[in-house]
Amino acid sequence: MQPFKRGAYTSGYLALHIITSLLGRGYAVRGTVRNEEKGAYLKAMFKNDNLEYVVVPSIEAPGAFDEAVKGVDGVIHAASPVGNFTADTDTFIRMA
Repeated sequence: MQPFKRGAYTSGYLALHIITSLLGRGYAVRGTVRNEEKGAYLKAMFKNDNLEYVVVPSIEAPGAFDEAVKGVDGVIHAASPVGNFTADTDTFIRMA
């Protein structure tokens, strides 16, 4: 296994490509999903023991990712608010 042993990601379209790339390179990957059904779907899709997930119902909750990042060597943040677009760049970046 690579020196970077475990990374955390968030689920979504972009995350599927990130997961595929990391697993293909032999990394262990921990992800976040909004519910158990989405986690089970990912496990069934990838069929890889190096993939695990943590349920995070709301990414806006204080400490939402505390459990997800325990013991990881790195984090790839690919989540972004959808449908909450604003012309104010600073506001949008804070939401992301």
